Amino acid sequence: MRRFSLPVTVASDSVAVAFGPVCVAFEGPQACLELLRCRYHDRLADPVAATARVRWIETGGIPNELGSPLAVVREPTQWRPTSGDSAGAEAVDELIGKSFRIELATPQADAPETSVRVYGPAALYPIDHLLEILLPAAWCHGPLLHAAALVREAPPPSAWIASGPSGIGKSTLARLCGDHAIADEVVAIDLRPEVPIVHSLPYSASRPAQAPLVGIHLLRQAPHHRTRRLAASQALRRLAREVLWPPPNPASHRRLFDQLSDLVTRVPSWELSFAPTPDIWSFLTRSTKVAA
Repeated sequence: MRRFSLPVTVASDSVAVAFGPVCVAFEGPQACLELLRCRYHDRLADPVAATARVRWIETGGIPNELGSPLAVVREPTQWRPTSGDSAGAEAVDELIGKSFRIELATPQADAPETSVRVYGPAALYPIDHLLEILLPAAWCHGPLLHAAALVREAPPPSAWIASGPSGIGKSTLARLCGDHAIADEVVAIDLRPEVPIVHSLPYSASRPAQAPLVGIHLLRQAPHHRTRRLAASQALRRLAREVLWPPPNPASHRRLFDQLSDLVTRVPSWELSFAPTPDIWSFLTRSTKVAA
C-alpha cells in the first residue's frame, strides 16, 4: 500500500462529530482534533454512536504552494479505486492530493462501520475533501444534496429544500430567510416510510436541526419572484445534478438513483425564480401553500 515518506505523529485522542444523521469519530493528534472541536463545537457527539471512524495521521506541514485558501480549494486530487489484494482482504479506495492521501475502506459484513485513514497535515482542508466522499459513502438512507433548508416552525413543523448549482443563490436565499434557514449549502435526506426528513449538515451557515420535508424548490435567479410546479421527471433530472454522489460503485449509484426517484415522487417540486429581496420568505409560504 502506498505511503508518504514523511514523519508520522502517533494518534493520542479522539472526538466525534454529528454530521446530521452520520456520526463520525476521529482519532489523531491533539493538534488535529482541536481544529475539529473548534469548527464543530455545536455538533460534538458521543463516539459510541459513530457509524464511521477516521484515523488522522499527521504527515508534515502544508506545502508553500498551498499557502492561500484559494490554492487549497483548487488543490488537484486523483481518485484511485482499488480492490482487496486477496480473498477476504478489504477493498481500499484512495483520494490523493499533493499534500494528503485519504484511504476509504469498503465496509465488510462483519464490520459495518465505514473506516477511513487520512494522511496529511494538521489542517482542515484534507477533512473537507474527506467529507465529500465519506458522508455519501456512510449514509445509505437517502441522498445528500447541495441545497439550503428552510423550516416553518408553526406546528406541525415542516421544511423545504432549495437546490441548485453553485452561485445560483442558496446562501442568499438562506440569509434572506433569517432564522427560518437551518442550512445553506448541504443537507441529508432520510427517506423514512412515513415522511422524508431533512437534516442540516455543518457547512457554512447552518445550525443543528431536522424537520419533515414537504417541498423541493429548484432555484433560478430572476428579477421577480415566481414559482412553477414541476413534474417528478423534471425534478429528478435537475436534482440529480446536485447530489453528493458516493465513490464510483455501480450498486451504490443505482441505490441512490432509486432513492432520488422515490424522493421526487413523494415530495412535490417547484421551480423557484426569485429576486434577492427581503419579502422572499412571505412569498414562498404563500405561493407554496396555494400551489400545493
